[in-house]
Amino acid sequence: MRRIVSPPPAAGTPRRIESLKGYDIVFYKGVYYGLPQTLGPVRFDSSEAKRLPGVIDGTTLESVRDAIAELR
Repeated sequence: MRRIVSPPPAAGTPRRIESLKGYDIVFYKGVYYGLPQTLGPVRFDSSEAKRLPGVIDGTTLESVRDAIAELR
C-alpha cells in the first residue's frame, strides 16, 4: 500500500518513508534510497549506502518508486 508523505527536512537522521515490493524507502540528506530489506542495517554516515548491492537512489520519491517497480 502506497502512502504519500511530504519529504522530511534534510537532517542528519535517516527517515523510513515506506516499504514497497521488498524495499524500504529511506530519505537522508536530500536523497531517497530504495534499500532491499535483505540488506540489514545500513550506515548512512559514510558513502556505504550507494555502493551496496541492489540499492537505488534518487532525488525524488517517485523516481525511486518507479525504479523499484521496474525491477519486478
